[in-house]
Amino acid sequence: MTMQIYKVGGCIRDKLLGVNNNDTDYVVVGASIEDMLALGFIPVGRDFPVFLHPKTHEEYALARKERKNGLGYKEFKFYTDKNVTLEEDLKRRDITINAMAEDELGNIIDPFAGRNDLKHKIIRHVSDAFAEDPLRVLRVARFSAKLNFTIAPETFNLMIKIAKDKPELLSLSNERIFLELSKVLNSNHIATFFKILHDCGVLKYILTEFNVLFKIPETFNKLTAIFDIISSGVVLDLQQKESLLYYIICYKLPVDEYMQVINKSLLPRATKSLTELLVKLYPVLINFTQIIQQQDVIIGSKIILELMNKLDPLRQNFRFENFSILVRIIAVSDNILTLIESSLARINY
Repeated sequence: MTMQIYKVGGCIRDKLLGVNNNDTDYVVVGASIEDMLALGFIPVGRDFPVFLHPKTHEEYALARKERKNGLGYKEFKFYTDKNVTLEEDLKRRDITINAMAEDELGNIIDPFAGRNDLKHKIIRHVSDAFAEDPLRVLRVARFSAKLNFTIAPETFNLMIKIAKDKPELLSLSNERIFLELSKVLNSNHIATFFKILHDCGVLKYILTEFNVLFKIPETFNKLTAIFDIISSGVVLDLQQKESLLYYIICYKLPVDEYMQVINKSLLPRATKSLTELLVKLYPVLINFTQIIQQQDVIIGSKIILELMNKLDPLRQNFRFENFSILVRIIAVSDNILTLIESSLARINY
């Protein structure tokens, strides 16, 4: 078999959608490890052969097949050989819209009708092997939220099946789960992500803190409102989005419960601190605005002193700036931005 190189996966999907994608994945068919080394490619893969192009440093993976060999998304045995075909490589992928390739002439290879699913805005699994990898439930929910696509009924049934297989779900590392959660924060329909995981039963076992979204409807509504504001053009970094997300699931909980949620989360320490400030001090800011309107200078002075001590804007200026940005977004969702602006101005002064 002659060596052939194809672009694969998300870059093809996004090209057909007319979306910019700077990450291009390549698969190499009809080549061996020795062939790649002879061409100057640099090996980097641990679990299976992946190489960096000697000039562009883009990643090229040998076409491969896989077989489940235990619990979890990592427990697969990979098989690479010159005889592994492009279709066999694409068949191991999760969903049809990610299982397309493009040859060097620009021709699209689409053995699983991904282009048709893309046209009809459907997320559909490629094969029954989908159920072998519990991480794919999170990926499907994320793509549905990102693209605002519907999940095919047969795919959703497989997701329910995975959710019922508790040992498989619990085998996922917290870090990998949190990575998927971080990725979904760039979606315009983040509430969709959690609703899918709730409806298929996944939140019973992982990301359990987000069950509050469905126990307290006001919390779900707040999630939708705040991330609608962000989607309208507000630019936030990952830390700011993570803090807002955890603020939303914590703000209706008692102190002991929300502190437990924040402390048990995989948020970085600085993000935990910012989230705690949002939950604790946003109500204080609201109280302060009401006191000022009543012209009670003594009580107002005590509150502003308390806020100054806790926010420490002189020594923790970066944290205070983040706090101010996020508080304004929350205030917009509550229709009290003008009042909050005046409070923040007094603290900053």
